[in-house]
Amino acid sequence: MAKGKVSRTKKGIIGFGVVLIISALVFGAFQLFNPIEAEAPTGADPAVSPVPVGASQDLSDNIAEAAVLMYHHIGPNPDENDKIRSGLTVSEEEFAEQIKYIFANGYTVMTLSELAADLSAKNLPEKPLVLTFDDGYDDNFIYAKPILDKFGFKGTFFIISGKIGQAEYMNEDQIKELSKNHEIGSHSYSHPSMVRLSDYYLERELKNSKDDLQALTGQEVISFCYPAGKYDDKVVEKLEEYGYKIAVTTEASTGSVAIDNLFLVPRYRIAPAISLETLLR
Repeated sequence: MAKGKVSRTKKGIIGFGVVLIISALVFGAFQLFNPIEAEAPTGADPAVSPVPVGASQDLSDNIAEAAVLMYHHIGPNPDENDKIRSGLTVSEEEFAEQIKYIFANGYTVMTLSELAADLSAKNLPEKPLVLTFDDGYDDNFIYAKPILDKFGFKGTFFIISGKIGQAEYMNEDQIKELSKNHEIGSHSYSHPSMVRLSDYYLERELKNSKDDLQALTGQEVISFCYPAGKYDDKVVEKLEEYGYKIAVTTEASTGSVAIDNLFLVPRYRIAPAISLETLLR
């Protein structure tokens, strides 16, 4: 009887060991076929300490530390000889590496409307970062959205409402899908210089574009991007009148935002071969 008990015990141990080995092999295979989940994002700085949970900035001086990034095209460049297009295009691979860097270095990624709400409440987390995309190009939907979604990051996409569905621009279905997890902002109706426009054209460019985008997505539109960064005092006044809460410029960021001037938020322009590590230092 004693020998029988020992034999059964050995068999149990062996069986348990086999189960462990099979489990390890299955887990390893899962990691192999899920590279973004498995590998540590590149660009991580081991000297950077994690941001404490619940940590928030001292905003008593009405200045907030916040990085707002400006992108245009994401993906392949169809014409390498087009110098303007080349300067506005970040490859899919480079964009993925930048998002990995942001993830690895503990930034709190938020939409522009979320930034506005936190600043108004004076309760902004440490290391906030906003990803903005100008013009509403369809390559944003094709190449940028899947990468953002894998990391659970939300972007703010500025749409020229009068160009929806035109060549190279997102169509209505793409914008509707994008709006489920990301913010849609206005980039005007026709992308004119906003300086010295009449009341009629200001209403079309600011109010009508906002109304059109809200009707399309079912989401409130409160963020605006000045076409080519052009604005004057009248434009800023009309933005507030039409219910916008925040607007971005093309002025170079120094990493800070004035809480009492949310209609003139500066941004970091992201061009090819830009190092986020250097830019956000």
